[in-house]
Amino acid sequence: MRQRTKVEADSAQDYRWRAIDCFLRMDAAVERCSLKDVEIILAGLERFDFKPEIFYLKDTRVKLHIRAGNFDQVWPEIEAQVQSAIAMDNDDFLLRVYLLYGQVLQQVNRSTDALSYFAKAKTVLERNRVAEPFDRHIALVEFAMSTPELRLGSQGPREIFYNAIRYFEKNKLRRYQMIARYNLGALLLDESNPAVRDEAKSHFEKVEALALELEDTATFGPATLALATIDYRNTQYDKAETKIMKAIPIFEKTNPMWLLHAYAQLAEIRQAHGKVEEALQAIEKAESYAGKDVDVYVEDIRLKKLNLLESMGRYEPAYKLLKQLHDHKMKIMEEKAKGEFNKLKVDMGLVVEEEKARILSLENQQEKQTSFYKSIVLVSALVLIVVLVVGLMGLKRQRDKIHSLQQHIHETVLQRFFPPQIIQQVVAGNTPFDQPAQESVITVLFCDLVDFTHSSERLGAPKIALVLNEFFKEVTEEIFAAGGTIDKFIGDAVMVLFGVPLAEDPATQAKKAFQCALAILSCVERLNQHWKQDLGIEFAIRVGMHQGTAIVGSFGSQKRSDYTAIGLNVNIAARIEAKARPNTITLSAEMAQYLMHVPLVPLGPTALRGVSQMLDLYEYQAPAATQSRNEHAA
Repeated sequence: MRQRTKVEADSAQDYRWRAIDCFLRMDAAVERCSLKDVEIILAGLERFDFKPEIFYLKDTRVKLHIRAGNFDQVWPEIEAQVQSAIAMDNDDFLLRVYLLYGQVLQQVNRSTDALSYFAKAKTVLERNRVAEPFDRHIALVEFAMSTPELRLGSQGPREIFYNAIRYFEKNKLRRYQMIARYNLGALLLDESNPAVRDEAKSHFEKVEALALELEDTATFGPATLALATIDYRNTQYDKAETKIMKAIPIFEKTNPMWLLHAYAQLAEIRQAHGKVEEALQAIEKAESYAGKDVDVYVEDIRLKKLNLLESMGRYEPAYKLLKQLHDHKMKIMEEKAKGEFNKLKVDMGLVVEEEKARILSLENQQEKQTSFYKSIVLVSALVLIVVLVVGLMGLKRQRDKIHSLQQHIHETVLQRFFPPQIIQQVVAGNTPFDQPAQESVITVLFCDLVDFTHSSERLGAPKIALVLNEFFKEVTEEIFAAGGTIDKFIGDAVMVLFGVPLAEDPATQAKKAFQCALAILSCVERLNQHWKQDLGIEFAIRVGMHQGTAIVGSFGSQKRSDYTAIGLNVNIAARIEAKARPNTITLSAEMAQYLMHVPLVPLGPTALRGVSQMLDLYEYQAPAATQSRNEHAA
C-alpha cells in the first residue's frame, strides 16, 4: 500500500477535523454546516477512505435533508447507511442510524414503521456492545425521547434520563445535560401529580440556567415557554404571561414556529385569565406569523380564534371565519379533483392519439399490400376489440370492487360513532356532512368516570385499558339505543349529540338524552359489580346536559376533519357536567322544561366557569344504594 506524502497526510487530517466539527455542531444544535459544506468535506474524506467520519457526516447530511423537507433523498440515503453499518458490524453506527430512521418515520406519521426501527435500536442496545459510556448515554437519551412507551430491561424513560443526567453532570457535559433535563421535564410536564410537576419545573429552571451559560437561545426559549405552561396550569396567570413575553423576542430571532406556539399559548392564558380582548390580539398575532396558506398549524390557530370569538359573543366574525375555513378546504378539494381529472384526460388523450397513429399506419400499409395482409389487419382489429372488451369488463369488476370496499368502509367506520338508523341515511347520502356548517338547536351530553385519574395510578396501564374499553363498549351500546351520536371520547369522558345529523324537535331531543343518561347510570352500575369482583374497584359516573344552538359541521384540515359541534352551549354542557355530583344527572332549565314528569331537584342559580351569567340547574339523583356506595368510596 502506497505511503501518503506529508501534504496528503495534512490534507487528510484537515478533512477529518472539518468533518468532526460539522457533525458535532449538528448534534449540539448550534450553528450548522450547509449541504454544500458537507458535500465538499465528504468528497475529501472519500479520497482517504475514512469510514467512521464518512458515516457520521452522511448522517449529518440526512439531518440537513430532513430540515429542508427533501424526503425523497432521505430514504435511499438512510437505507444505504443501514447496509453500511451492518457490513462494518458496528453497533455504534447501527444504533445511530436505526434511531434516525425511526425519528424520520415519526415525522411523516408512519408510526408503526417507526416503532419497528426503535425496536431494532432497542435490540442493539440490549446486545451491550456500544463501548463508550458517552455514546451509550447519548443513544439511550435519543431512544427515550423517541419511544417513551418502550422499556429497556428494567429501565423506563425516566430512569434513562436520570442516569444520563448524573453521567453528564459528573463529566461536566453541560450541553448534553441540558438536552436530557429538557426532555425529562417535557416527560413529567403532563403528570397531574403536583410533586411531579414541581420536579419538571426544577428541571426546566436548570435548563434555563445552562442555556444562559452556553448562550444557547434556541433552548432557552422553549424552556421558558415550558415554565410558563406550568405557571398556567397552577393558575398563576400573571407569571405565565410574563415568562411568555420574555420568550417571544427570542423566538422572533430564532424560530418562527415556536413564535407561533408562544402567541397561541399566550392567547389561551389570557382567555383563562378573563382578558378576552388581549387574548384575541395574541391569537391574531399568531395567525399573522403562520403565513397565508392554511396548513395544519394555521387551521389549529384559526379554530382557537373561532372558539374565542364565540365565547365573546361575536357570532358574525365567527361565522365569517368558519365560512373562510370551509371555503378554503372545499377549494383545495376541488383543485385536487380537477388536477386528477386533467391528468386522466391527458393519459386518455395520449392513448387515443397512439391508437389513431397506429390505425393510420395500418391503413397506409393496407393500400400497398395484398388481400392476405388485409385479412391479417382484420384479425388484428378483432383481437383489439376483444382486448378492449375484456379490459372494459375488468374495469367494471374493479369499479364494483371499489364500490363494495367503499360501502364496507362507510359502514365499518360510521358504526363507531352513529346508531344504525343514522348510518343507513349517511350511506344513502341523506345527511348534511358535505354541506357547509350551520347553526342548529341540539342537545349535548357529557359524562365521565369520577376520580378516574387517581384510580388509574393504582390499577396500572393494562387494567386501565381493560376498564376503559369495557366502559366505552357498554356506554356506546346505550347511546346508540337512545338514538345519540358519539362526538368524541376524551380520556375517560364521552361527548354525545342529539338532534344531529338528523334533525329532531327540542322536546324529542331532551327526552332521548335523559333516557340515555339513565341508561348510562344503569350501565355503570352493572359494570361496577364486575369491576369490584375482578379488580377490587368501583367507579361513580356523573352526567351533564344542556340544550341550545351550536354551529354543527365538519371542521379540520384536508388531511383530517371531524364532524362536531362548537359554540357557547357546547361549553356550557361541559361545565354543567363538571359541576355534577357523583351518580347524578345535572341539567339546565332549557332541558328541564321538557321533563316535567321527572322528579328533578332544583339547584337554583349556579355560576359556571367561563360563563358570564348564572344558570338555573336541576339534578336527578340516582337510587339511594348507588349514591350511598359512592359516598362511602369517596
